[in-house]
Parts: sequence; C-alpha cells; structure tokens
Amino acid sequence: DSQIDYRFFIGFKLIATDEEVNLKSLKKSFFSGFQEFIYEVNHHLMGDFVSLSNEEIRRYTKLEKLMESKLARRFKVRRVNPSDLTYLIEHIYGEKGTPFEEYAFQLPKKKLKSETLVKRYDLLRPSRCLIEEKPRYLRIEHENHESYVTYLTINTIVGEMEFPSSELFYYQQQQFAFPIDTSMNVEIVTNKKALAIVRNKKKELKDLDNHAYQSDNETNSNVLDALDSVDELETTLDQSKESMYKLSYVVRVRAESVDELKRRCDEVFDFYDDTNVKLVRPFGDTMGLHEEFLPASKRYMNDYIQYVTSDFLAGLGFGATQMLGELEGIYFGYNADTGRNVYLKPALASQGVKGSVTNALAAAFLGSLGGGKSFSNNL
Repeated sequence: DSQIDYRFFIGFKLIATDEEVNLKSLKKSFFSGFQEFIYEVNHHLMGDFVSLSNEEIRRYTKLEKLMESKLARRFKVRRVNPSDLTYLIEHIYGEKGTPFEEYAFQLPKKKLKSETLVKRYDLLRPSRCLIEEKPRYLRIEHENHESYVTYLTINTIVGEMEFPSSELFYYQQQQFAFPIDTSMNVEIVTNKKALAIVRNKKKELKDLDNHAYQSDNETNSNVLDALDSVDELETTLDQSKESMYKLSYVVRVRAESVDELKRRCDEVFDFYDDTNVKLVRPFGDTMGLHEEFLPASKRYMNDYIQYVTSDFLAGLGFGATQMLGELEGIYFGYNADTGRNVYLKPALASQGVKGSVTNALAAAFLGSLGGGKSFSNNL
C-alpha cells in the first residue's frame, strides 16, 4: 500500500534590530524609504522587473543565519530553499503529480551594484487555476483535474489535554488514510501583557456573576467554571512568569468530490473530539483561511484564535518523529504508531551518507536449543 509522508515546516518573522538614533541612521532610513518608493513606482509603471535592495537582502540574510545557528544547536533542521516554498504554494493551490523529492524551481536573478532584479514572468503564479468559492469549501479547477478543499478551525477546547501523550500532530499520521495539512500561526504574548488580558477577562466574568446575583438568578455553570480556570491561570502566570501564546490553528482537508470531502471532514471532527478539541467549519471565511496557509502570510482574522500556554503547544507534538529505517530499500515491517513502512538498505551501512538512518547493522538470533538459529544465520 502507498503511504503518506508528512513534513514539518517552521517559519520565524525576522525583525530588524533597532539602530541607534543619530543623523547617520536617519539619513539611511530616509534614503531606504525613498529607494523603496522608487522601486514600487518602477514595478507598477514599467512592470517588467521586481527590484529588491541589496542592503535589505544582506540585513535579513544576516538575521536568518543567526536564527539558524540558534536552532541548529537544539533541533535537527535545515533551511528551506526556493523549491520547498514553491512546492508548498502549488500544493495549496491544488497542483499534484510531482513528488516532493523531484520538484525543482529556478528563479533567475540579476544582481546589480545596489539592487537585485527579478523578471516578473519568472515569478511563480499560483493563480493559474480557476478557484470557485462556496460558503464552506473551495472548488479548484486545473486543466486536467479538479479538487475540493475546506478549512477547519478550533472552536473551543472543552477539557485539558494530557501532557505528554496527546501528540495530535504525531498520532494523526496513523489515524487518517488521506493526507491533511495543518497550519499554526503562533504569536508570543509576554507575561505582563498576558496577565493584563487574564485579569480583564476575570473582571468581565465577575460582572456577569454579580449581575446574576443582583437579578436573583443563578450564575451559569459555564461562567463559574471559567472563573475557576481564570483564577488558576492567573496564579500560574504570576508564579512562573511564563509567556502565553496566541494560536491560530487551521486544518486543511482536500478531496476529489463534495461527498468525499464531507466524509473526510467527519473523520477529522471525530479524531479531534476524542482529544477534547472542538473544530468548526467556518461559513464564508474559506478564501481567507486558504490564504493564511501561504508561507509568511498574516493571520486572517482573530475570531478563531486561542490563548494557550507552552504545555499545549508542546503537547501537539510538532516535529515529533521516529527515525526507523530508510525511505526505500528492503521492506522490513511497519511502524505501529504511525503506520509508516520501514525499509532497510544494507548498502548504506557504516558509510556516513548524509541523510541516511542506517549506521551499523547488527543481528541477533534468539531461540531454544536446536531451534534453527545456526541454520538461519547461515542463510
């Protein structure tokens, strides 16, 4: 049977460090803004080239290398290349047929003294397809195929997720017989700001409680539960000085027909229900959530955000994997956790080939006396 390979991509917003305010920096900032204005005018009027400032490229490349060096000390990651990004964009817009390992994209650039030019007709155009927006799904039509796509978001988290052992990203690999995509947009909220948000929410809940008391009504159980949760969260944040995270969590489901799309959505709903996470299929926001999946895109809207702690993010199991076997070779078995096939490639043993898992081979034949251990070894 064919298996589904999942890949994890993580992006960071690079923020240029603040420079010392003096006459030289002000002149540099003014010149940079004027230069960017000229580039935009040339881009819209002439339309043949897109101009990028070499100074901006150099500055953000330096920040990128610094971020990469920090990550490489803690995680096993690699920098994405233009082919990775363009594959993601074309995948989101319904392209298929080319394996990830074989996909390639070249972007010719012309580097001048102060700027880098890219021809407009060399840029990727993901809109080379017909997109028809329906209230709850998108119909994407290409020359030789069409697909139906919908997006699911977190509506509410009705209970506490066990941490660890509730790795959604990891265990959903074995759950579904079809591929799904997941996007997480995470924004850090500092401890001071998080405490202010929690205390404001606590005041709102107390106002609801007091209003019910003054009108001789019983306070709703949801309000009382929320008050208890807010008190607990306020105590935790005050003691740990930990930050909170503003999370936008979107699941993308794709199918070849509307009926198949509905069946797959029901499977995804059931899986997340078992982990106390309630998903919702938004009405009328499909195109905006579709654009949120594009690399480096902004959050579409704040209606579907959740404020979570680091325990929740860690409990999702982002990037969790098992290094068992090679991607190809002699079939050895399958992983009971993920359902992935495990292959063995003896020719790679002890060679130190980059990207290979097989390092040194060892075999053990165990059994009772006269059970055929020597015979098996001789084979």
